[in-house]
Amino acid sequence: MSTKAFLILIAVVGVLLVLFIAKEFLTNKLGGVKNISHVKIGEAIVKVELADTVAKRAKGLMFRKGLGENEGMLFIFPSEGKHTFWMANTYIPLDIIWISADMKIVHIEENVQPCGVEGSAMDKLRNMCRTYGPSENAKYVLEVGGGWIKNNEIAHSGSVDFFSSQTL
Repeated sequence: MSTKAFLILIAVVGVLLVLFIAKEFLTNKLGGVKNISHVKIGEAIVKVELADTVAKRAKGLMFRKGLGENEGMLFIFPSEGKHTFWMANTYIPLDIIWISADMKIVHIEENVQPCGVEGSAMDKLRNMCRTYGPSENAKYVLEVGGGWIKNNEIAHSGSVDFFSSQTL
């Protein structure tokens, strides 16, 4: 192997190594979704269940009869967008927080009330239940019990951090 070919090989390996390290850093910092167990907003910390598949996002907190005071569900979408939510078959009021990919709160809906919990037909629910969504793109959505935002004095324009239970 010539010196030139060897240097090119070293450069390619170096670039691949840098890309791998950058991917691992960004995945663990922003999108290592499998390890997330808690969300911190301001001084408040919420223990979260992850809704990181299509099926989990579709079901969300439907049919739940209760939610702990500092517990919630973190919806993780494959890409940013104006993701909308509704309260069909949701039994408890919720606060909903939309979070951008750069971990900023972009929209909040407080104390959103249940809708269609009496076993209505899906077509009827679609006509009855209002949808909620941001005007800006979000990658993540956090649902917590209704009143949580007010009780924790959460600003409508704050930053958010994700943690695993090992880093708390």
